[in-house]
Amino acid sequence: MTTDQSSAPTSDWTHMLDALSALRHGEFAPRLPPQPAGTPEAAVVNAYHDLVLHLNRLTAELTRVVREVGIDSRLGCQAEVAELDGRWRELHDEVNQMAALLTLQIRQLWTTTNALAKGAAVAPLPQDARGEMRGVQVAVNQLVERQQAARPSSSVEPRSSEQAP
Repeated sequence: MTTDQSSAPTSDWTHMLDALSALRHGEFAPRLPPQPAGTPEAAVVNAYHDLVLHLNRLTAELTRVVREVGIDSRLGCQAEVAELDGRWRELHDEVNQMAALLTLQIRQLWTTTNALAKGAAVAPLPQDARGEMRGVQVAVNQLVERQQAARPSSSVEPRSSEQAP
């Protein structure tokens, strides 16, 4: 990838284009050929390979969190990728925040519905959810209210410290 136009091998630019096109489509395997150390071309190759390494780590870790929380229902996991900055750090943190909030809400629902199923008096769920989860909280709280109204003494036991499996 020399900068001298008269001797710039077309294959260097072809390699660069092929590698960038693959990266654009989510392929992390293509690598650029090494260039002489200390040259601007070597700096470009190293920057490209560092980018691929970071993107590969980030996508692997975010995919793991999505699979564990969203598919396998293993709550509580968080993505752990070091050395992220800017928008990559924001994406990482947003996924972790989503996983943590989902874990909290599911565990609150589990604790309350499990206690309701056993006939125990329970406190209503906190009304802090949004969207469809808000609708679920409202429905569960209506069940709590009905249970409390049906009890002769409406004493409410404190929220159980029992954890979801």
